[in-house]
Amino acid sequence: MKYTKELLEEILKEGGAIGLETYEIYNQRLRVKFVCSCGVETSKRFEMLNVHRLPYCEGCSKVKMIEKGKATCMEIKN
Repeated sequence: MKYTKELLEEILKEGGAIGLETYEIYNQRLRVKFVCSCGVETSKRFEMLNVHRLPYCEGCSKVKMIEKGKATCMEIKN
């Protein structure tokens, strides 16, 4: 897996987040600072953004995880 500026931009765009900084080096340990779609400024490691695809603040991340869990349960049920 190659951690690049393009990958970071794609992940942030998926969640409607806005990056706050540009970085010289992109790697899995990079702490990315961004503004969540709800307006809260936060940061997460690039690796976690890539693995979970949750470019949101802590509150919005929890809501999204619950929504994904419910959708999965509905798929299994049907």
